[in-house]
Amino acid sequence: MPHRKKTTVNLNDLECYPALIEELRNNPDFSDKELTTLKLTVLDSCKATIKEVDKAIIHFLVFRTFLQHLRNYLIIKYTFVILGVAKYS
Repeated sequence: MPHRKKTTVNLNDLECYPALIEELRNNPDFSDKELTTLKLTVLDSCKATIKEVDKAIIHFLVFRTFLQHLRNYLIIKYTFVILGVAKYS
């Protein structure tokens, strides 16, 4: 997932700062907090893109093949365990 750009806004510079302070002081969760340095952090939205589609498809196919082989191995292994055979080849 790509990194998202952060934008920070200093709330002290806003006209509604006194109203924000009053609202937060009325909230029991913030009544004992220091409210002199309020900042708002906003993350930019972004869409994930795949740059190399061919490479992604190859990686998916390799991973899928690996999972199929692992599944077959586990089925064989535990079948022999259930049958009580110590080793298999």
